[in-house]
Amino acid sequence: MRFGLCFGDFEHAAEKLPLAKKRLGYDYVEVALCKLADMTDAQLKEFGAACEAAGLKTEATNIFFSGSAPLTGPNVDVKSLLEYTDKALYKAASLGVKTSVLGSGAARKVPEGFSKEDAFQQMAELTYQLGDVAKKYGITIVIEPLNHTETNLINSGAEGLALMRQVDHPSVGILLDYYHMCVDHEDVSIVAQAAESGKLGHTHISSPTRYFPRGEELEECIPFFAALKAAGYDGRMSSECIGDPLENDWDSKIIREALARA
Repeated sequence: MRFGLCFGDFEHAAEKLPLAKKRLGYDYVEVALCKLADMTDAQLKEFGAACEAAGLKTEATNIFFSGSAPLTGPNVDVKSLLEYTDKALYKAASLGVKTSVLGSGAARKVPEGFSKEDAFQQMAELTYQLGDVAKKYGITIVIEPLNHTETNLINSGAEGLALMRQVDHPSVGILLDYYHMCVDHEDVSIVAQAAESGKLGHTHISSPTRYFPRGEELEECIPFFAALKAAGYDGRMSSECIGDPLENDWDSKIIREALARA
């Protein structure tokens, strides 16, 4: 399994990325797609050079859309969403991105008075079109189930799988995020279900309090790790936690050792 760090401090990338590799042992970084989309060519080149110098690649992205672009309801602008996606994934592909996480809970919130069933169908149709764009750049989009506190359309692994199956696109899979599973007490059996689909494309890890898991909280991750091992998952796992990874010493070896014990 490859371990990644969700990274957003672009201003200090040249300074911090080598430490993420050498001191904390990460294999890749995951960054916000909406931030990449806003970068100039010079900024993108500078960040790519910092990654290369550190021996890290940008293999994944999160925050596909900002909250200002609705994905459901009567005001969805599909043309603009697809134009943005093409621009953003072109830039992501130039950095070596292979997986792009489609969470964006604020964007996929169902407007008041709008049918959830209609919103689900709307989201499925849009995601299929996003998959067509992603395929062009050799990227897989993974649907991220969030949790009920974030008031969005997809609030569990089961709902994420249902959307993925409705979309039925070769470049669209699913992600499982341990934090969101914990918030809603979702059983780890969802891991086997996702793996059986053949499209479990990515995972996120943090403690139930959104911090890097240690001690007792790390032990609570073991059933999730065991389920991933039993399912034969050998893809990527990104640390998506609150705080500065260098100041808080988010050593990836801690996760690797716990996974080995699972």
